[in-house]
Amino acid sequence: MPRRARYLLPRGLPRRDEILAVCVVLAILAHVLFAQLTIILAAVFYLITKVTRWRLSWLTVPAVAGLAWTAAVGPRAAAAGFAAGPARIADYLSASGHQADHCCTSPPPSPGSGPGFPGNCRSPSWPAPPRLP
Repeated sequence: MPRRARYLLPRGLPRRDEILAVCVVLAILAHVLFAQLTIILAAVFYLITKVTRWRLSWLTVPAVAGLAWTAAVGPRAAAAGFAAGPARIADYLSASGHQADHCCTSPPPSPGSGPGFPGNCRSPSWPAPPRLP
């Protein structure tokens, strides 16, 4: 016997109908927004095709090259490589506060230039300058 379904918002929640109405309005607005974007993109792509006069044979060359590359590395490796891009972006965005670490490093001071600026972020591979007495 199947389990009884539960409501996403409990029936006894105050202002439940208003919350659902807001969700429906937001969903409709998102659909309208993306429908217009889709129509605009379709028109732009149609105009680009007419203006540049791209031929089907021009587009088959990159497609054949991609299929040959996929056949050379194997479908499993190609799919893993295809999925690796979004996974790396998701990992980068989910890192907690470490996205700007590469911007905060400064090069080591040149010999004889003094201790450098105080408060510089330093990479662990670069030693801090010696303290002056």
